[in-house]
Amino acid sequence: LKLMSEFVSLASSCMHGETDPRCLLQILRLLNKIQQVMSPLFAPSGNGLSSVSAADQMELDATEGEVVIATFPSIEIFDAVAPYYPVQFTPPKNDPHGITRDMLQSALMAVLCERGALYKSSSNPLVIREKQHDDGREEE
Repeated sequence: LKLMSEFVSLASSCMHGETDPRCLLQILRLLNKIQQVMSPLFAPSGNGLSSVSAADQMELDATEGEVVIATFPSIEIFDAVAPYYPVQFTPPKNDPHGITRDMLQSALMAVLCERGALYKSSSNPLVIREKQHDDGREEE
């Protein structure tokens, strides 16, 4: 699973700075297919979505000698595709490729709205601490 996670991170990094609509469309479709096929493999086996056990999700990192829990890199995918929203594309006249703004927008929204995609905010711990502080509780 760790290698799959690294592959997904690599695939999503291909989006960064890409401006060719042909490449964008292909990468967005690839990322959506990756989400559909690989994301369920990372789900805990207790929810019925995956046959992968918790033991299989944990791997020993040989370089550091620690246990690493493989997780699906949803945040990397989100960070790669979010800058393209909203889609700002006007095809040139006599475009031989036939790529439209709607095609790009549909592909982008398929990635952003994929069922099961978990986009965690890095600010969640801050929000929790702020809420606990407001309630008169402090995290120890």
